[in-house]
Amino acid sequence: MPQTHETTETPKYLGVSRAAEILDVNEKTLRRWITEGKLPAYRIADHAIRVDRADVMKLVVPMIATGGAV
Repeated sequence: MPQTHETTETPKYLGVSRAAEILDVNEKTLRRWITEGKLPAYRIADHAIRVDRADVMKLVVPMIATGGAV
């Protein structure tokens, strides 16, 4: 009998809640970024909204030290 196992591959597209979790922001914040065009999103099967993992990771950028307050 063949064994079934879950794939360990990272999915290309993420749900809004998973993307918000990765970025450690509220889902409402992520949805606002989508509405504002800061994060491209895709509608799947007329209801599910997905974001590309690569686009999510582009939102994570290093800060350059300027000597000012954070």
